[in-house]
Amino acid sequence: MKNYSLGIYEKAMPDDLEIEEKLLIAKETGYDFLELTIDQNPAKQERLNWSKGRKTEIRQFMFHNDIFVTTLSLSAIRSFTIGSPNRELEKRGVEIFHKGIDLACELGSRVVLVNGYDVFDVESDTTTQDRFLDNLDLCTRYAAVRGVTIGLENADKPFADNIEKTTNLIKKINSPFLQVYADIGNATNAAKMYNADTISDLKTGEGHIVAVHLKDTLPGEYRYVDYGKGHVDFAACVNHLTKSGVGIYMAELFLSKEKKWKDDLFYTHDFLRKFFS
Repeated sequence: MKNYSLGIYEKAMPDDLEIEEKLLIAKETGYDFLELTIDQNPAKQERLNWSKGRKTEIRQFMFHNDIFVTTLSLSAIRSFTIGSPNRELEKRGVEIFHKGIDLACELGSRVVLVNGYDVFDVESDTTTQDRFLDNLDLCTRYAAVRGVTIGLENADKPFADNIEKTTNLIKKINSPFLQVYADIGNATNAAKMYNADTISDLKTGEGHIVAVHLKDTLPGEYRYVDYGKGHVDFAACVNHLTKSGVGIYMAELFLSKEKKWKDDLFYTHDFLRKFFS
C-alpha cells in the first residue's frame, strides 16, 4: 500500500467533459483521485446547487469505479473574497464557502482548498485582513460541524504567499479543521523573492500541512510552467513532505490548447511519481 496519493486537477481536462468522464480519465492516466473545482465559471458554481439525486449519482459512480474526489478547490471566492470591504461580496463569499463545504461533505471530499487571499483586486489592509480572519473562523466552525477540513493555500499575494505566513494565519483560528494546503510552486517563488529557502519555509508548517499542490513555477510565473522547466526542487520538497507525514498530493496542471492534453496528463503523472519512489 502506498503511503501517499497523487491526484490530478480537473482543470487539466476540457471543460465540456462530464464529471464521470473526468474521473475515468484521471484513473486511466494513473492518478489516485480528482480535485474538483468550483471557480469563477458560473457553470462550475452551479455545482453548488446540484440536486441530491445528482450528487448520489456521482457518489455511486465513484464507488463503483474506485476513483474519488478527495479534494475540492473553492477558488470561486477569489471573486467574492471574505475579507472584501464590499459587504455584498463578502456575504456572497461566505455563502459560497458554506455551500462548498456542504458539497464536499456530500461527495465525500476530505479537504476544501481556499486560496490565501483576504482580498484579490483591491488593496489589502488591517481591516480586510481582520474581516478575512473573522469569516474564516466562522466558516471553519461550519466545516467542523460537517467534518470537513479546510486547507488554506499559500497564494501569490504578500498576505499569504509562503508557508510561514499561511501557518501563522491558521494558528490564529486554532482549529483541527483548518490546516495548510501547501503549494510548493508558490512557496518556491516566495522563497526566491525573500532570499529564503523553500525547505525551511515548509518546516514552519510541519504538523499543519493537510495536502500539497505539486506545481512548477518561475519567478513571477505561477501557472503554465511545464513540469521540469521551472525552478521547483520537487525531489527535496517531496522528500521533506513525505517524511513529515503528508499523504495527499495533487498535480496542479492546467489545460493547454497547444498540447495534446491527455498526453500531458500521462507525462505529468510519470514526472511526479518518480519523486515518491
